[in-house]
Amino acid sequence: MATAKKNLGKMPCERCGDPVAVMQSETGTLSYKCQHADCEKSSFAASHTGAAKAWMAKLPKPSLGEPPKAEVKPPVKEAEKQQPKGGFSFLGA
Repeated sequence: MATAKKNLGKMPCERCGDPVAVMQSETGTLSYKCQHADCEKSSFAASHTGAAKAWMAKLPKPSLGEPPKAEVKPPVKEAEKQQPKGGFSFLGA
C-alpha cells in the first residue's frame, strides 16, 4: 500500500508565482502541482538533482527557537464537575 507524501512547505510556482505545496515521497522525490486555474503546472525532481536543491532553498526554514507550546487546559474544579442525577422518585423529593 502506498504511503502518504510528506508536506515540506510552500514555495512560489515557477510559472505563475502562486504558492504551491512541495511534497516528498517515501523515496525522497519532490513534487508539486499548482492549483491556479490558468496555470496547473506540475513538476517533480529526484532528491539528488539541482532542481530539488533549488526547491529546498525556496522553502521556509524552520525556526530553531522555542518549540511550539502545547495548549494546556486548566484543571476542572470539583464544584464545576457535573454531579450525577438522582434516581427516579414518585414523591419528587
